[in-house]
Amino acid sequence: MSADAATAAATKRKCLIIWNNEFKDKKPNVDFDYGAEKFSLTFKKLEFDVCDQNTKNLTLDELIALVQEKRRQAAEVFVLIFLTRGNGQAFLCSDNKAIAVSYFLDQFNNKYCPGLKAKPKFFIFLNDSSDQEDISRLAVKMEDDSTKIRTYESIITFTCCFKNNEQANLCCDVLCKTFANDANDEDIEEMTRRCVSKLMDKQLIPIVNMIGYSKRFHLRIP
Repeated sequence: MSADAATAAATKRKCLIIWNNEFKDKKPNVDFDYGAEKFSLTFKKLEFDVCDQNTKNLTLDELIALVQEKRRQAAEVFVLIFLTRGNGQAFLCSDNKAIAVSYFLDQFNNKYCPGLKAKPKFFIFLNDSSDQEDISRLAVKMEDDSTKIRTYESIITFTCCFKNNEQANLCCDVLCKTFANDANDEDIEEMTRRCVSKLMDKQLIPIVNMIGYSKRFHLRIP
């Protein structure tokens, strides 16, 4: 592919990768550097415009500012990957403040994010759940009048929790290998369903949710 064609393709596909390895007064059990690099390489090969600079070890305020910046963009496909401590419903930032999964869905709804209206939005949340702290209890609820009436469509979420590096790296490997090999032939739902099956064989329990998903969406857009 020519440089101009690659640039044009990247403007159609956006990927944001956020990962936390450091937490205030807490020692992490999972190192997400491997997963972040793996996802970055995979989505760059899929000709995505990957944002993975200055997105590591973010505080809650930094995370919110980044998400609110990215929701203003337009794309044919948008992927958000968040690797951190969590329990599948809420996620911990580097300052030990938590944020709920619903916040991300709200920020990319049709009202806030018209540039992605009716476009596939794929959220991948991979969590170190080895700490039994009730993170959901700590999650900051951020809701205003504009998010009380939510218009969600074309959203797929993939969530998986694990206890150690081996499980975390396995999950990243399964996802990245599937995307790299099959993005040309299978849609996002087909690929994620197969990833779930493979990971369940390894005693992991991923969860896939589809919100307003009514047609086939692919990571690769012609």
